[in-house]
Amino acid sequence: MLPLKITAVATFLAIGFAYFYSPVPDAAAVEDQWIIRKLYAFNQASKLVARIGVMLGFDSAINITRSFRSMNAKHIAKDTFDITTEDFEFDGVPVAVHRKTAWLKATNGKDAAGSLRPAIVYIHGGGWIYSFREIFAMMERYFVQQLDVVVVSVEYRLAPEHPHPQPFLDCVTAVKYLHRHAAEFGVDPAQISIAGDSAGGQLSAAVTIKLRDDGEPFLQRQILISPATQFATFRLDSFQENDRYGILSKRAVIQFWLLYMNESAQYANEFNANEHVSERVAHHKAWPYLQKYQTFPQDHVKVDEKVSKVLEAKILDPYLCPMMADSLSGLPPALILVSEFDTIRDDALAYADRLRAEGADVTLQRTNGFHGIYLFAGQGAVSGGEMVESVVTYMREAYSARSSTR
Repeated sequence: MLPLKITAVATFLAIGFAYFYSPVPDAAAVEDQWIIRKLYAFNQASKLVARIGVMLGFDSAINITRSFRSMNAKHIAKDTFDITTEDFEFDGVPVAVHRKTAWLKATNGKDAAGSLRPAIVYIHGGGWIYSFREIFAMMERYFVQQLDVVVVSVEYRLAPEHPHPQPFLDCVTAVKYLHRHAAEFGVDPAQISIAGDSAGGQLSAAVTIKLRDDGEPFLQRQILISPATQFATFRLDSFQENDRYGILSKRAVIQFWLLYMNESAQYANEFNANEHVSERVAHHKAWPYLQKYQTFPQDHVKVDEKVSKVLEAKILDPYLCPMMADSLSGLPPALILVSEFDTIRDDALAYADRLRAEGADVTLQRTNGFHGIYLFAGQGAVSGGEMVESVVTYMREAYSARSSTR
C-alpha cells in the first residue's frame, strides 16, 4: 500500500511541476499558453501511468496509454447540436457518419428540393496508434453544423498491431465505398472531400495520391491539418526549434513513424541523426523542397549505409511518405493548416511548396499554435479556433464556387 501512496504523491508532484514549469512560446496567445501547460502535464501523467502499469505487469505501455486517454476523453463536454451519429461498416471498415437529425427524416437524406449534400471524410490523427473518437467528434460535428455537410469519420485499424499498409488501405476502402454508395447517405458523389490531422493528414494525402493513381480522382478538396508528410529527414528546422515545447517531441515523431512502418526501434538513433538518408533519397526531386527548411547541412552527416538501404524503399513509398512521391501533379486543391510551434511544421510547408510547384491550387494558413491545438477550439484555444474556422471558410467558398458554376 505504501509504494502506491508514494507513487501517487510522486505523480501528483510531477504533474504540478510539469504544469507550472513547462516551456511555452511567448508568441502564442495567453489562452493557448495555458492549454499547452495543461496538455503537457496530462502527457506527463499519461507517461507515468503507463510506466507504472508496465512495472506492475498490467499491459503494454501503448495499451495503458490508450485506456488512460480514452477514460479522460469520455469526460469531454458534449455539444448541443441536433446531429445524429450512426455507426456503419464500409466494406468492413468501421466509420461514424454524422448528419443533421432533420435530414434523416427526408428520403435518402435529401433536402426538400431533392438535392444531395457535400461530404467530408475525416481521418483522425493520433500517431497512427491512438484513436479518441469523442475528441475528434467535437470538430467533426461542428463541421456538419456550420457547413451543412455529411461528415464520415474513419476508424482505421491502428499500429503497431496493424502497421502500414493496413490503416492506409482501410482509409482507401472507406473513401471509395462512400463514393460508390453516396446517394444512400444523402451525399453528392461529386462533392466528396477528404480531411485529416497529423497522422490523419499523412493518410489523407496518401489516399488522395492513391485515388489519382487508380484513375479515380473524384475528391473535391483535400484539407491537411498539421500533416506528417515525410520521414526522409528529421533535421528540418521545426524539429530543432520546437522540440523543447514537449507537446510533440522529435523523439515521439520518430517513435510513431517506426511503429507505423513496422520497423525496429533500434533505428531511432539513425533517424534522429539523419543517418538513414540514402543517395537515391538525397537526389530525389522532393529533396530540395525539404532542404529549403533544413539549415543543418546534410553533407555533414555520415550515413549508415546498412540502415539507409533497409529504409530506402519505405521512404520512397508515396502511400507511406507522400512528400517523396514521384509526382504530385493532378491532385485536387488543398488547404494546408500549419502551427508555428509544431515540430512537424516544416513537413507541411515543404509539402505545400511542392504541391503548388506541381500545379495544385494550395491555400496555406499559419497560426501561432502548437500541435493538436485545433482539438481545443471549443475550449478557448485562440489559434485552434482560427484553424477550425479556416476550414469552414475555405469549404464554404468551395461549395459556393461550385454552385455558381452550375
